[in-house]
Amino acid sequence: MICFGIAVLVLTAINYCESAPHGFLPYRRQDSTPSGFANDIAKGPTPPIIENAKLRYFSGPLLHQSVIHPIYWGGSAKVAFTSRDTSRNVFDFYSTIVHSRYFDWLSEYSAASNGYIIGRGSVLSPLEAQTASALTGAVNDSQIRSFLLDLAVSGEINPTENTYYPIHLPPDVTVTYNNRRSCRDFCGYHNTIGFINAATGQLTRLYYGVIPDQGGNCTTGCGSGSNPFNRFCVVASHLLIEAVTDPAVGLATAFSSPLGWYDEGNQMEVSSWPDPRSKQ
Repeated sequence: MICFGIAVLVLTAINYCESAPHGFLPYRRQDSTPSGFANDIAKGPTPPIIENAKLRYFSGPLLHQSVIHPIYWGGSAKVAFTSRDTSRNVFDFYSTIVHSRYFDWLSEYSAASNGYIIGRGSVLSPLEAQTASALTGAVNDSQIRSFLLDLAVSGEINPTENTYYPIHLPPDVTVTYNNRRSCRDFCGYHNTIGFINAATGQLTRLYYGVIPDQGGNCTTGCGSGSNPFNRFCVVASHLLIEAVTDPAVGLATAFSSPLGWYDEGNQMEVSSWPDPRSKQ
């Protein structure tokens, strides 16, 4: 376990390992299917039938009244979206999806005995966040976590038990997570930060998703179609559903709480399933 302090917050970070639960959406190569990951990306071979799939609820938190707060990290992130499709944008996408029948389906994954009845959500205006130096080249998950904690310390974001922060990155910025790289090994992921606010003494979880620009190398392995915005919709909706039903996956060190809905045998979350109705 790695612990370090930032301003008045104490961050608890848990290293990813192959045997632990994860929240990755894998990049699918044309010649192979990644083992143990989601198989619903349009490119590549037909997903195999997964035998003995069993989705279980591990009593962890769920986002039952989701508040989506998109973040553009770096000014060129927003420019990339608006220049590609001026009739649609990130805010409209999230607003539509959290008020759709697609989102209503998630009520099936409510956990009433734990106080979680999943309903429709809401969306806050996207935050355009800048850093002291230009965001170029590569950024790793530790830097992303520090960036989010800085935003929390400054009051630009206010993490709650229902808030999800999808981070949208500029073109030509590669995300690394240990030995994995965006648009080579994954199309995006969601994760969790656990921290204690020194002012209140309260443990808070910050739920976030990382969505690289869906142009460039992501064109052939993420989502479907030639329009980067359409590929964004595939990746963003996938991660949103996983974040709602398994938000604290990044803090799990075993197949137990704080995991939400998860299939430990096949290393899958809800939106990774060939048939998401096959829950236990």
